[in-house]
Amino acid sequence: MIDLRFVVVLNKRHGPGELMSALGHVTVGLVGASCDRGDLRLVDYEDADGRLYPSISEWPFIVLGGSDNKIGQLRVRLEAAGLPAVVYLDSMMTGGSDLQRRRTATTSSAELEILALGTFGEREQLVALTKRFSLWRGSSAQVT
Repeated sequence: MIDLRFVVVLNKRHGPGELMSALGHVTVGLVGASCDRGDLRLVDYEDADGRLYPSISEWPFIVLGGSDNKIGQLRVRLEAAGLPAVVYLDSMMTGGSDLQRRRTATTSSAELEILALGTFGEREQLVALTKRFSLWRGSSAQVT
């Protein structure tokens, strides 16, 4: 049986508000990129009172922390492996989508800072690619 997982790496230099926004954006991007693959395996949970909690992914969702440089290197490795790499950049934080796209288009790759990167794939492959990162601990000061 195939064992898949979601992985998101957050840039430890940014605050929780920016990172939670970035997390949301890359998650939506991953779902959008993966929906037609049938790999999401969304399941419904039901409590003892019969109330449903629908569409929860069967696969783990791992949140890691790392530096911009290490996240950028991971992106290159993911792309080389043919895995999705959805990225949220510092140029995407304010001003609305049109301004953000213009800002991104006029900034070189070297000047763009990655706030979050998300991917989805086989567990063993992602563990090997992300072993340099630590689990996110809820505070940017705690990530190594």
